[in-house]
Amino acid sequence: MARTNEDQDALKKLYEDSLVWDDNLSWQVGGYGDADHILQYSRAGVDVIALSVAFRDIEGIEKTFRAIATVFAEVRKHPNEIKICKSVNDILLAKKEGKAAVFMTFQETIPFEENLDLIELYYNVGIRQALLAYNTRNSVGDGCAETSDAGLSNFGRMVIGEMNRVGMIVDGAHSGYRTTLEAMEVSNAPFIFSHTNVHALYSHYRNVRDDQIKLCSQTGGVIGITGSGDYMGEVHPTSESIFRHVDYVAQLVGGDHVGIGLDYVRNPKFFFETGVFPFPHRWPMPPNGKREITDFMGPECLLDVVTLMSQHGYSETDIHGFLGENFLRVARRVWK
Repeated sequence: MARTNEDQDALKKLYEDSLVWDDNLSWQVGGYGDADHILQYSRAGVDVIALSVAFRDIEGIEKTFRAIATVFAEVRKHPNEIKICKSVNDILLAKKEGKAAVFMTFQETIPFEENLDLIELYYNVGIRQALLAYNTRNSVGDGCAETSDAGLSNFGRMVIGEMNRVGMIVDGAHSGYRTTLEAMEVSNAPFIFSHTNVHALYSHYRNVRDDQIKLCSQTGGVIGITGSGDYMGEVHPTSESIFRHVDYVAQLVGGDHVGIGLDYVRNPKFFFETGVFPFPHRWPMPPNGKREITDFMGPECLLDVVTLMSQHGYSETDIHGFLGENFLRVARRVWK
């Protein structure tokens, strides 16, 4: 059935009224790390942005805190437009005030330096989420690119326990298959995959399998779908590409367990040439056998994804959940 202008206006209003939450935007990756990137999200109607401030190549407390400091410095330049948030109430207040709500995350556990006491320190500074291992092995467990798939370490089990205690969300993105399954069994809180895609649709080592999706849903968690062409096997992904992965997760485990984790990179050429191609051990050949630069979908695609969801029979409740209510539910249960 053709959609009328009234239908599209209603979807636009639904989008604008929703709490829109993207659970992964890399900070200082791809040749940027400034407030302009946050404001691009805000202009596209995204209310909550998870900023990843630590990665595989940031080792140690000094570099990590310098990265955190850049977030505070950039946000200070835009006090009427951006708010750093440490609680759900902060996020809801930012939405009410018309400000972009940002909270900070780690895409690694290396900044913990095998010192459990640092986890609470980082939490107190504002780190609300951390993934376990970025593609390769660390002291917590194997990443998704390791052929050994050795799983979670003894220290990793202790890390998850401490993250649960302080209220930091445990994230399985980039982490190994066995590592995530064991982590979900160990964790006593909702578990997420902040930014990933579906292995059944494209068998990339970064993508999650059906049993991972099902176990994640059983914890009360959420799968954040990315706009990364590399994880879809497409040089130029589209809104339809994202919808296929959203739809797969929703059909498998329900609309309560899928969300947004675009992992948007504004400069793919820089990202691939400096962060991917030089590290084949970290980024093995994808399943299509082509090592190439692929695009990332930005936040401007989200209204199109919502339109596709509506066209395929998803309810307003499902759409609100996908846009942000599902990740908000996890934050309510985990953050302290």
